[in-house]
Amino acid sequence: MDEDCGCTRHQKADKRTTGVIVLADGFRGYLGSPCVRDRVVPLLLGGRQEEYLTKEFMQFVYWRSGGKRFCEGNFGNQREQRIDIAILGETRGGDGDGDPGAERKHGVATEVLIEAKYLQNRNRRGTQDNKIDEIRPTLTDLARQLRLKPAGRHAGNRVALRGKTVSVYGLVFCSYVRRTTEADKKNSYFERVLEEAHDLYLQYHDLQKPALRNVYEDCRIRLFGEDWLVSLRSALWRLDKNRPENVFRRSKAQAGVPAPTGD
Repeated sequence: MDEDCGCTRHQKADKRTTGVIVLADGFRGYLGSPCVRDRVVPLLLGGRQEEYLTKEFMQFVYWRSGGKRFCEGNFGNQREQRIDIAILGETRGGDGDGDPGAERKHGVATEVLIEAKYLQNRNRRGTQDNKIDEIRPTLTDLARQLRLKPAGRHAGNRVALRGKTVSVYGLVFCSYVRRTTEADKKNSYFERVLEEAHDLYLQYHDLQKPALRNVYEDCRIRLFGEDWLVSLRSALWRLDKNRPENVFRRSKAQAGVPAPTGD
């Protein structure tokens, strides 16, 4: 295997790489590296992979930052919003809030909060595009989750977010799978995702609109005498801070689904 493969076995960690945007961009490249791509592509044909990709991202953060950042999953105590990923880092001077409890000696703080979502056009080898109707409810749930304004402590950890304007990010994975004998509708599928995201005031982390970045496209896999093509895109999203307050009431009326009522 070439040394420039891009996976964690063939690249060196970089302790300077600790920002969430750089980490998310690096993770996209990691997923597209030959070692990882060949391992993950068959899984995307096997069903929903949100939890798997979340775990891959968590280990990538630890490796890429040289141990300077560490992720905890399902982050939250009773009566708190459970967050898919919390990125922790060591800060100077300990907690500084007079609490002799957890993490004081080491000065560990929660620096980034991330909710992960996985969208797919079909479930396993089932009916073509049988998961399109899940796009709107999934993104509505993501928009609701991104409204969270964390308190000074969450899951017993001090919160010291690095971002000035974003409290919670959305890490979105979007896959498209089809048989080679089926019509290629991936462009219209990805466009549908972006239209729904725009209507819910979801934005790419540094744009005023949503966007999806290519991880790989039309990777071929042969299974049970059939050829399949697998495409994957990802992005780090935020919620538009200038969104109208009644956005979720509008979503309810448009989508015909119950509107979220709290965090």
